[in-house]
Amino acid sequence: MKFYKSIFLAIFILCANTSLANETLLQEKLDKLAVVSGIYDEFLLNRQELNKNIPNLAQEMLNTYKKNTNIKGVYERRAYNAYKNYLTKIQNAVPVKEATKEWYRLVTINLTESEVEELISFYSSPIGQKMVKANRQATPIFVNYITTAENEMIEKELKNLNETLNNISDEYYKNDGTFLEKLIFNLF
Repeated sequence: MKFYKSIFLAIFILCANTSLANETLLQEKLDKLAVVSGIYDEFLLNRQELNKNIPNLAQEMLNTYKKNTNIKGVYERRAYNAYKNYLTKIQNAVPVKEATKEWYRLVTINLTESEVEELISFYSSPIGQKMVKANRQATPIFVNYITTAENEMIEKELKNLNETLNNISDEYYKNDGTFLEKLIFNLF
C-alpha cells in the first residue's frame, strides 16, 4: 500500500511540476507577445498620458469648486488636501503589471498556446513590426480625434440641456411657482 501511495505522490508532483513549467512557458510567451505586438508599450504610454492629465483635470475640479463655494482659510486647505489625496489614489490605480496580467488572462481565454506562438512569429516579422509602428503612430491621433469629437458633442448637448432646464424653470416660476416654492427650490 505504501508503494502505491509513493507512486501516486511521485506522479502528482511530476504533474504539478509539469503544469507549473507549462504555465511558466506560456507566461514567457505571453510576455514576448506583449512586447513584440506593442501592447506593453501601449499600456505604458496610456499610463503616462493618464498620469499627465489627471493633475490638470483635478486642478480644474478644485478651481471650479473653490470658485463655486468661495471657501477660504482652513476649508480651502482641506479641499486642497482632498485634491492631493485624490491624486495619490488615482495615479497608478491599475499598475501596468496588473493590467498586463489581466490582458494575459483575457488573451488566453481566446487563444491557444500555438496561436500565441503564431502571433509572436507574425509580430516579430518585418511586416508585423511595421504594423506595430503604424498602430503606435495612429493611436494617439485616433484617440485625439475621438476625444475631441465626443467632447464637442458633449459640450454642445450639455449647453442645450442647460438651456432647456433653465427655460423649464423660468416657465415654472413665471406661471406656477410661488415665492416660497422659488425660495425652497433654490435652496435645494
